[in-house]
Amino acid sequence: MKMELGLKGWFTPYDGTLETRQRAEVIHVWSDTCANIRLADGTERTSVLLKLTGAIGNVFEPDEEPMETMVQPKITGYRQLTKGEVDLMNEGKALAEACGAYIAKLRQHGDSARPLATKDSAEVPSPLLLDQRWISIGSTDLQRGFMAVIRGIAQPTTF
Repeated sequence: MKMELGLKGWFTPYDGTLETRQRAEVIHVWSDTCANIRLADGTERTSVLLKLTGAIGNVFEPDEEPMETMVQPKITGYRQLTKGEVDLMNEGKALAEACGAYIAKLRQHGDSARPLATKDSAEVPSPLLLDQRWISIGSTDLQRGFMAVIRGIAQPTTF
């Protein structure tokens, strides 16, 4: 793997202690094996080497699976998400869709708060009558819950 702008991984300082490893991102490429990086704490290091067999000094070890490059317009209060965060967010969105499908299924039944159709009515009542008011409350609470979970993953810095 070669150095590329935006590549994410781990920075290990010369002393090599794992306790001092930090997440880092490549911010300037000098060559296929040398770059400037920005650490998770906001500090920058220059001329950091790609971790190769026998490399000594400050080294950068890229993640095994680099994240897809996505050009995202800057949105106030939001940051670029990692691959792991995107995966968790997509899993949450899939669960929300499954819950939405279940709510839609419940909405196909009649409402127990409305009177049943009479013989003169063309409407055929559903064999199951459900309290649609509570189904609506549940739907709203599920949507609110999934939005909160997604916000917990995205961690926006604004209100």
